[in-house]
Amino acid sequence: MRRLAVILLGSAALFGATPEGKWNVTATTESGREYKLRLTLHSDAGKWSGEMESDRGAIPASELRVTGQEVSYKLSMGDSGYEIKLAYSGDALKGTFTGTNGATGTITGARAADFAGIWKGSAVSSRGRKRDVRLTLRQDQGEWRGTVASEEGEAELANIKSNGSELSFEIPVEDGAYRVNLTLAGTTADGTYTGLHNESGRVSLNR
Repeated sequence: MRRLAVILLGSAALFGATPEGKWNVTATTESGREYKLRLTLHSDAGKWSGEMESDRGAIPASELRVTGQEVSYKLSMGDSGYEIKLAYSGDALKGTFTGTNGATGTITGARAADFAGIWKGSAVSSRGRKRDVRLTLRQDQGEWRGTVASEEGEAELANIKSNGSELSFEIPVEDGAYRVNLTLAGTTADGTYTGLHNESGRVSLNR
């Protein structure tokens, strides 16, 4: 089943008029087991290609076709093969997979927000204290990593999690951790933070 998880990562998701972009995908088997996967889909002069990622690596989608609001393609790994059929609407997709071994299931997905890059802005506490901050985020083999810097120094982020346009992480400090929740909207990311001694506030960043 782990092999299935790697293969299904290529579920082609679409946004707006084109399917190009990055997507978070969930494949669910008939028994109800879920696999969380990632996908990048690209068009070059009308020729589509897809790359699927998981913690076990990446694999390309073959015979990828985009027709109207439908996407279909085939995937293979070793002796196993899968046929994927999807329909998309806006920033969501759903469909099915069928394996040469008789395995079947459903696929759902949503466009993944791209938080990667350098963000600059401020964090303002509920008491009015303002800190200028710089947030740096990147993906390394599907895992988010990053740092945050202010006049107080620089720290590595921990427990970074993304879900659609939402991102959360922790900033470890000597006596505990600050917890930050952000929502991405284009080139801005806004949200809240909580910290030590019941400290809380707002975060506003631009890229």
